[in-house]
Amino acid sequence: MDRSIDYVIAVAECKSISQAAEMLYISQPSLSRYLSNLENELGVNLFVRTLNGTELTAAGKIYLEYAKEIKLLKEIGLKFEFDDLL
Repeated sequence: MDRSIDYVIAVAECKSISQAAEMLYISQPSLSRYLSNLENELGVNLFVRTLNGTELTAAGKIYLEYAKEIKLLKEIGLKFEFDDLL
């Protein structure tokens, strides 16, 4: 899950899969494929791909909001018992 959070945050911030891939030190096709697989797994598009880059969809904005919260919680050392949330 950490990887998907970092990848989605990077693409959202860069507004470009190519620029995000460069920032993450991975290839653009690998990042593009990873995002497509994530979107298929979630059943929603997180990004709209345009000639000018990428834009977040409504679902992407929600995912990004929670991704940033999760990343922040991990950075400050809080751990969740996910079983308790279900």
